[in-house]
Amino acid sequence: PTIISASTGDTLIWNVTSFTTVVCRTFSVTISSTISLQTPFTVKAYIYPTNDINANNNISVASGTVGAPHDPNNKLVWSSKMAPNGDFPVNETLKYTINFQNIGTAPAVNVVTIDTLDNNLDIASVRVLGSSFPVQLQIDHTSRQMTFKFNNINLAPQILDDAGSQGYVQYEVKLKSGVPYNTVIYNRAFNYFDYTDPVATNQTSNKLVNFTSLLEAGQAADLLLMPNPFAGKLTVSATRKMSNVVVVNQLGQLCLYQAAADRSVEVDLSSQPAGIYFVNVAFDDGSRSTRKVIKE
Repeated sequence: PTIISASTGDTLIWNVTSFTTVVCRTFSVTISSTISLQTPFTVKAYIYPTNDINANNNISVASGTVGAPHDPNNKLVWSSKMAPNGDFPVNETLKYTINFQNIGTAPAVNVVTIDTLDNNLDIASVRVLGSSFPVQLQIDHTSRQMTFKFNNINLAPQILDDAGSQGYVQYEVKLKSGVPYNTVIYNRAFNYFDYTDPVATNQTSNKLVNFTSLLEAGQAADLLLMPNPFAGKLTVSATRKMSNVVVVNQLGQLCLYQAAADRSVEVDLSSQPAGIYFVNVAFDDGSRSTRKVIKE
C-alpha cells in the first residue's frame, strides 16, 4: 500500500483498479509497550469506488481496548458501527472471530469449535467469512449449536511452532427482527483439540441500543465545498474543527492529503486533470464525511 504518516495517525491506501470477486487487504500492527492498559483504539477503513451514488456508507470501524496477555483461545466481535464499549445499533451485522491455539505438547490432528448462538440472533443468516484452514460447518437449528470442524488440520504445538499452532474461524450473523432495545447479546465458544477437554473462550457481551453513531453524526454535519464545480483550488468549510482532508479520484488513487487544524482549509488541485473527485474530511472527534466534487 501507499503509506501516509501524519500527526493524527497512519493511513494505508490500496489502489484496486478492477475486480470481479471479493477483494481483501490485510495488515498487522504492533501496539507499543508504553501504552497503558485499557487505552481505547480504533481502526477505520474507507472505500472510494468509481460511480458510487452514495459515498457516505463506505466505512467500517473496529474499536477495542489495549488488554493484558490473554488465553490464546478467545472470541472477538465487531460491527461497522459498534461503540468501544460494545454497544451497537439496530440493523447491524455482528462479525465474530474465534481464535484457537494448540498449547499442548503434540500436534492436534482434528480441531472442533462449538458455538451456540444467542436466541436473538438469526441462525439462518450465518455466513462463514474466513478461516485459517478449510472448515466444515454443521448447524443444529433446534439446539442452535454450530459446529466448525477442522479435520486433519494437524495443528502444531506451540513449543515447536508458535505461528503454526494458531488458527481461527470468522463468521457473521444478523439479529432477528423485532429484538427490543437494551437487549444484551451473549456469545461464547468452546475449542476441542482431538480428545482433550474443551477450552472455553471469553464471553462476548453486546447491547442493542438506540443511538446515532458518531460516524453518522459526522456524515450529517454541515460540510461545504466551494466552488463546485471548481477549476483549481477548493475551499473546504465545516461547522466543526477538522483534522485532515483526503482527496481521491474515481480510480481510488490518492490525489491529496492535507492536515487541517481549523474549520476551513483551502486545497490546491490545480495539477489534477478534470474529472470527479471525492473529498473525505476527518474531524477532531474521529468522525468523517465525504463529498463529491467536479473539476472542470
